[in-house]
Amino acid sequence: MDNNFLFLCVGGESLPLTIVKRLIDECKIKNAYATVIDDSIDSTLFREKPINIWDAFIGKYPPVKELEPFDRAYHNPISEFSIEIMHQIARNGNWNFEKRVNLYYTNLKYWDNFLETRKINCVVFSILPHEIYDYIIYLLCKKKNIKVCMNFTDGYKHTVTSKAYYMLNSIDDHTKEVTKVLAKMKKDYVDISPEDIIISEYDKQTIEKIKQRFANADNSHMLLMNKGRIEEIERYYGNPKLVIKNAKNSKDFFKNLLLASWAYIVGRQKTRKLVRKYEAFAVLPDFNEKYFFYAMHYQPEASSSPLGGIYANQLLAIQLIAHNLPEGYWLYVKEHPYQTSFNREVSYYEELKKIPKVKIISQKITSEILMKNALGMATLTGTVMFESQILQKPCLCLGYTHWEALSGVYKIDTNEDCNKAISEIVAGKAKVTTEKELRLFLLTMEEVCYDRANETEYYNKILQYVKSEAN
Repeated sequence: MDNNFLFLCVGGESLPLTIVKRLIDECKIKNAYATVIDDSIDSTLFREKPINIWDAFIGKYPPVKELEPFDRAYHNPISEFSIEIMHQIARNGNWNFEKRVNLYYTNLKYWDNFLETRKINCVVFSILPHEIYDYIIYLLCKKKNIKVCMNFTDGYKHTVTSKAYYMLNSIDDHTKEVTKVLAKMKKDYVDISPEDIIISEYDKQTIEKIKQRFANADNSHMLLMNKGRIEEIERYYGNPKLVIKNAKNSKDFFKNLLLASWAYIVGRQKTRKLVRKYEAFAVLPDFNEKYFFYAMHYQPEASSSPLGGIYANQLLAIQLIAHNLPEGYWLYVKEHPYQTSFNREVSYYEELKKIPKVKIISQKITSEILMKNALGMATLTGTVMFESQILQKPCLCLGYTHWEALSGVYKIDTNEDCNKAISEIVAGKAKVTTEKELRLFLLTMEEVCYDRANETEYYNKILQYVKSEAN
């Protein structure tokens, strides 16, 4: 059978062209296709002119002759994921429903036809698919049994070190390799005490910093319009500073500066209004109460869509947890400190306030003090999951992440899972991640992860997954 590969997001450090060249030679790829981050990338490697990812984001594709019209059978293969795809399209701004649906169908028709007519048998993703077009490709590959591989990152490490990436062939299974390596580690270190397990200097410092943060946790107030929130407004609405920085490359400098400035002002005002409304619904915590703490995710981000599955709508996750709380217990919910109005409406908080046994907590209160006094935490895939394990507190996990492999993390897929986990925690029988297990987990991630900045290491990891039989 001919090897026909599709490479997504070629260019830059995500998927360097040099790695693609080596894979084409090593895997004897007959026909290579690609989406690229820049039209200036050498296209001679590919059977057809690559598609620019910025065009793919808005569904702008080359015309296709004799594209079959839609029918029920056409749509059925990934229809169960249509709501999740709608969440992804939120990245494109405040598009109306009709525009979102049209983008969904445009991508579905185009890429279904592409995979079939080019007889693609492997797709290499530069990163976890979460940008509409690549997520639809991923879903179609799973339905058609086309091999995929993608790299993803350990949430804590990737901002400081490039050795923080691990390879996946399925969004909903981050623990296949981790669980296997961790089990071996536990056998190998069975008679060794925690202090004799040598972890990296980075991991050691990270644990100490987190412990210090929680040791010093108090009722000090956070800024509502903090630096991170301002940066997200600039990212999704408009960034006048960026326009000025790129002035030399812009033909319409004054026009672009005016548009960016206006968009920034609008975004800032909308976000201020959102924060004020949130605080009007919010209360201060009562640390005499028995509660679980749910840390809301910033959206839009891959950490909730696709990694949260249906719980990308966090109201569903919160309803599930609150429903299973015994009388006298609360679910404290706090918004992400960087959340803007780009992907959040006041109506969201109005619905949140209606959920029984839920208290919306003021954003002025630090998450550290809330976690310190909670019975347990809950999140889709957030870093509070890792922090809770350092505190040796249980955490409910409603998404897909490598941290699921730890004993103190309760994977929640069903109402029954949630009820069982909460009952166990409330009864004082919660599973705990010991210091030894945490250290072995960190050693496991050192073994599983690779350095994406090291081209040979990155190439070898992709090659390993491409040649594996698993899909």
